[in-house]
Amino acid sequence: MKRAVVLIIFLLFVGCSHKGELKQIQLSAIPQMTTNLFQTAQPALRDAAFQAASLVAKGHYPQAWQMYQGLSMHPDLNEQQKQFIGEAVATLGKKVSEMAANGDRLARRMIQRNLMNK
Repeated sequence: MKRAVVLIIFLLFVGCSHKGELKQIQLSAIPQMTTNLFQTAQPALRDAAFQAASLVAKGHYPQAWQMYQGLSMHPDLNEQQKQFIGEAVATLGKKVSEMAANGDRLARRMIQRNLMNK
């Protein structure tokens, strides 16, 4: 039952947060895709994106999810970066939702915090 509730909450969040079609990307591809898309971005944006990618590479998915959400609001993103970040947020959100359903307390707190900020 808890798993279903967490999944429903996640789906509502993703459904309400992004317009257009998001393709599924693999978690393992996110760091390299981030590097490719942000290597020529302005330094502050590039550094934040690389930090988020590093969190993914280390398996710190709840923190990475939060960072990519923050990046999604950056005013200097180009369309390709916006699309990718939306896909990364959706992919990471699904992983965080699964973690929460399996009892991960940090993942649950991140989801709750995210819902409170909506």
